[in-house]
Amino acid sequence: MELKFAWIDEYKNIKAQGYNFSPMERFAYDPASEILSFEDTSKEAIDGFFGEHFLNVTAIIGENGSGKSNLIEFVLSRIASFGNGYFIGFNNLGKEIFVLDKTIISSQKVNFSNKQSLEEEGFTFSSYKESVFEAFGRLLEAIQEIGNTYIFYSPTLDFRDFGNGLANLYDFSTNTLFYSDQSSDPTVYRQNEGGFFPDLSAHVFMEVKRHLDFISAGIKDLPFKLPKNLNIKVVRFSKNRFLSKSTEWIETNNLKVQYEYLELFERDLGVNTADKSGKFKQILASSFLGLLMANYPEPFSGLQREDLRKWIYDQEFPNTMGNDDLDEKLGELKDYFQILKDITESFPHSYLNRNRENHPDKHEWELNNEILIECSDASIENIKKLHSTYNKITDSKSLQNFYWGALSSGERNLLNLFSR
Repeated sequence: MELKFAWIDEYKNIKAQGYNFSPMERFAYDPASEILSFEDTSKEAIDGFFGEHFLNVTAIIGENGSGKSNLIEFVLSRIASFGNGYFIGFNNLGKEIFVLDKTIISSQKVNFSNKQSLEEEGFTFSSYKESVFEAFGRLLEAIQEIGNTYIFYSPTLDFRDFGNGLANLYDFSTNTLFYSDQSSDPTVYRQNEGGFFPDLSAHVFMEVKRHLDFISAGIKDLPFKLPKNLNIKVVRFSKNRFLSKSTEWIETNNLKVQYEYLELFERDLGVNTADKSGKFKQILASSFLGLLMANYPEPFSGLQREDLRKWIYDQEFPNTMGNDDLDEKLGELKDYFQILKDITESFPHSYLNRNRENHPDKHEWELNNEILIECSDASIENIKKLHSTYNKITDSKSLQNFYWGALSSGERNLLNLFSR
């Protein structure tokens, strides 16, 4: 559905002004005569100029302070309130007109002296008092034609709160996602003893996760090149906010002994640096174990040191824990390590370590908690499976950070655009 015309009687610094958005027709409204006129301008337009996927592209040009952002805000908030089962009312509603395709939507304060002639031209009318809904839950005729999702990217609108309550109005601009990423508890990592990552780092990590979520969705013929490498860094269980010593679940669920075992194992993982592959998988297994202990404490309260050792060092997970949900997670965990094995046996990769030369704890001198995987047409399907399985296991809680290697600025921007 294409927005062709908007007329606004008064909104902030906009006064009795009409705006045309389509090159195919030109509208004008005269509030004195109450005539909405239009003319066919399609002969002036170049057919297919914007390609097959775009109805139209409109530029809004004006001096600073002339009301460009106010116009965008008004149009987005009013039109987004028209659909998807929401009742949105506006205080001090003035006179306003929207023409969407052949439907003329207006507030009841607007009159049309040439309504009959417009109907003869094929236009239909819908008016509203406070919203496109005349009453809660009762749809107007036009609502059947309007069910769109409106997405926009505009730095000038990032800090305006006009979109609250409009589920079909989505701002995917950087500032908005930045605030969302740093304040969304389930998806913000904790990597150091002092607290969370800096806000900007949280956004960087979440951006790459959105990239992976998009790529893993199974969309074919992606309109951009894949990055050359993917770096997966495991957030150790003791550095993860969900598994912090300060959380109540340890004492409440009688997991203190198991937690102490995990701490000892993690310290031990930093001592022997010979087997980088084994060390990475052990760190990964301990991180998954800590998360599942937090989510399903009861089955783990009876596990002994040897059970935990087999879990971490050999990735031997019990077949059943007497909990259907946990059994499902354990099955996905087995799938994850099998996919990881397939990747490391078939595709170029390397393990990376963190060298903390002056760190007071010697066990943190070297910790192989990162893997760098080469992305190629052959390996990407396994990487998709690995990430999709990771999402199923973690349910949005973050155990890993993701980084792209050899990705140009243009390719990154394309990934941002599609994944957001």
